[in-house]
Amino acid sequence: MRLSTLLLFVILLTSCGSPAVNDDLPPDIQGPVVDRLSSNQVLVRNEEGQMKVQEIIVTVEKESLEKGREYSIWIEGEILDSQPPKGKVGKIEQIHDD
Repeated sequence: MRLSTLLLFVILLTSCGSPAVNDDLPPDIQGPVVDRLSSNQVLVRNEEGQMKVQEIIVTVEKESLEKGREYSIWIEGEILDSQPPKGKVGKIEQIHDD
């Protein structure tokens, strides 16, 4: 009985974490920040990402995205079906212009 309770507890702990962003996958969105909508939301134009959207509003928690700069963005979780769509940043990398 104790073993099954412990096993259930371990399964619940490992499955309830936030979804990890897979570094092996190409970015969902890749392109410049078009506009800053609020302190934590920006509008990004998708130029080369895997998602089939032209623009998306992304919510960032810790990062500060600059208007005009290009980024590779991996979305975490669900994307809200709105115009334009909305998603939360899971991972972000600035694209360096050389």
